[in-house]
Amino acid sequence: MLLEDDKQTQRYRTTDVQSDAGSFNDLLLPHPLVSALDAAGFQRPSPVQKAAIPIGRVGSDVIVQAKSGTGKTAVFATILLERVSLDISTPQALVLAPTRELAIQSYQVIQRIAAGLPEPQPAAAVFVGGLPTAEDAKRLRRTCHIVVGTPGRLCALVSSGALLLGKLQAAVLDEADQLLSENFYGDVAWLLQQLPARKQVLAFSATFTSELLADLEPLMRRPQKVRLPGATAAAAAAAQQQLLMMKVDALLQLLSTVSFHQAVVFCNRKPAAEWLSRRLTAAGCPAAYLSADLPQEARMAAMEAVRGFRVRLIVSTDVMARGVDFDR
Repeated sequence: MLLEDDKQTQRYRTTDVQSDAGSFNDLLLPHPLVSALDAAGFQRPSPVQKAAIPIGRVGSDVIVQAKSGTGKTAVFATILLERVSLDISTPQALVLAPTRELAIQSYQVIQRIAAGLPEPQPAAAVFVGGLPTAEDAKRLRRTCHIVVGTPGRLCALVSSGALLLGKLQAAVLDEADQLLSENFYGDVAWLLQQLPARKQVLAFSATFTSELLADLEPLMRRPQKVRLPGATAAAAAAAQQQLLMMKVDALLQLLSTVSFHQAVVFCNRKPAAEWLSRRLTAAGCPAAYLSADLPQEARMAAMEAVRGFRVRLIVSTDVMARGVDFDR
């Protein structure tokens, strides 16, 4: 089916991002929120949005399994924007993401939807490592209803007293499988322990193994489960389709023969990824380089170059392997 996002852009949608719901009005959302979603480019709910938003709106803990690109971010953005009270100026919702790029992307979706709501609008802010903590503390002294960030930076802000959690009503684990991995589990569990006992927890991921569900059990209260048919198989297929590391000549040959808008090339080692981006650029295929150890300003510049279509290729380590969406 061909859906028109706006007068300038058209996209073909597969069955995992289209549903039989005519509009978000069918989900009984408040009219201002439906209008805001429409203005942000969300005319019709995807299957995961149709299934998960009504459950999340009533305050239940929810585990949502669906592959990247099916609209999971708009699910929790919609739930949180309806839930926050404008009479309270301190944070009421927390969104945790495993990478800076995913945190910024989720924040941008929340902001885009909130911008269509009547004044005064809910305020959101994003907090990630690599940027001055003093600036973070200054922003938290202003009104902020929804906090989005990476676990390490949010732990630091809570520990310093800059981030107050007494009014928190909801927490989102975006890409829960990564957040509950060995790298993040301690910080995530500690943050959730700092929240009020009566809170809603929403967990999103493309895959939920039995081990992950066991890890989630002590962090949630009788969660409802939303699983799209084939979500696990789709995630596995997407992983298998990642471009394998190959000789530069073979890669250049592939790029010269395959029609594409933009592409991501994954490397398992940072030096190889950086070298490959320079080699592709020198060969006439401008490429950006992205890895976790780049300064935050450089990472943001690389993402903007791709989204602005100033480069067609981005060479990355696994920092982009999950959750980051590109239209083309």
